[in-house]
Amino acid sequence: MQNQTNDSLQINELVTPRELQKMVPAIFPSPGSLDWELRTNRAEYISGGAMMEIGGRLLLHPKRFCDISMRIGAARLAKRLERKEAQSTQNA
Repeated sequence: MQNQTNDSLQINELVTPRELQKMVPAIFPSPGSLDWELRTNRAEYISGGAMMEIGGRLLLHPKRFCDISMRIGAARLAKRLERKEAQSTQNA
């Protein structure tokens, strides 16, 4: 992931994980599903400027978070399809 500077961020653009989860309930139907996503992809969200801690609180930048999560999702699908294709080639 590409490092992003936080210079262009405004503090009032940041939201808590619960606020973000409520913005995209079809993707993260429960707080636990968002927590899992944050745990498993923490490095990508931090390096991309989507996840930070201010005042002891975990905060997220919604647009950056969504952009990064879409890249992560596309990469996951591509990897799964590559494995599937490799398995079908081996079985042929």
